[in-house]
Amino acid sequence: MSEYFDEFEGFDDIDDMEVSSLISRFEQMQQQNEQVFFDVYECEDIIDYYFARENLKQTGQALNYAIKLHPDSDALLLRLAMLHASANESEEALQLLKKVKPDAEEDPEINFAKAGIYSQLKMYPQAVNEYKKLLDVWEDPGEIYLNIAFEYENSGNYNKALNYLKTALEKDPANTNILYELGYCFEILNRTEESVKFFTQYLKTNPYSDVAWFNLAIAYGNLGLYEKSIDANDYVIAITPKFTSAYYNKAHALNELERFYEAIQVFEDLIAITNPTP
Repeated sequence: MSEYFDEFEGFDDIDDMEVSSLISRFEQMQQQNEQVFFDVYECEDIIDYYFARENLKQTGQALNYAIKLHPDSDALLLRLAMLHASANESEEALQLLKKVKPDAEEDPEINFAKAGIYSQLKMYPQAVNEYKKLLDVWEDPGEIYLNIAFEYENSGNYNKALNYLKTALEKDPANTNILYELGYCFEILNRTEESVKFFTQYLKTNPYSDVAWFNLAIAYGNLGLYEKSIDANDYVIAITPKFTSAYYNKAHALNELERFYEAIQVFEDLIAITNPTP
């Protein structure tokens, strides 16, 4: 759940001296049972600090105190919704989400985190709606297209997921996560020939993409074109010698061709670069 907290501004700086001082003040207040004022940004840093360390008890206490100080803060309400969602308290999280109505252009991080909560609650259409609000304002639109694709995958709509993944790749051509998801969607939809065409075309402009070559190798294997699969896996290994999945995939193709001694050699090569399991 803490990944959603990462999107709030300043979260990456929670270990600096200023936040350490805030934590000391907050914990001293608790020990002495005093009332101390923290502004809303200080409250956010305190809450994020505890959540990042999975100290949910302190997270909850900090949230309750912060909301008493700043009851109209959308950012604090959203953090409380996250806490409820992480505890599988769906109804409480949803009631809080209804109170959070930010303008995506003014506070896109909140919409992003809100989408994450909807996703965790398996309310995928609502998550998609929140992400779509960010398409024109998010600094990295490829990330948003990828997240929308994930939501469609979660809901079992792989055709739509594939379309959004293609758009995501246009925005961010070197993103390996997108390439992996594309390969997965092509495979689960049994659109294998299209997968071959897609990755062949992609490799014309990105010839050193090990993931694209790997996806192409899998597609060739699914078509029974084992010689081509072996060649594609060889490209993967040439680019990234420790790409272990390519060794397994190549050995499988060799096995299908009954080239057993060569398959054994591939596994011996793999043993040489990894700590082998039984």
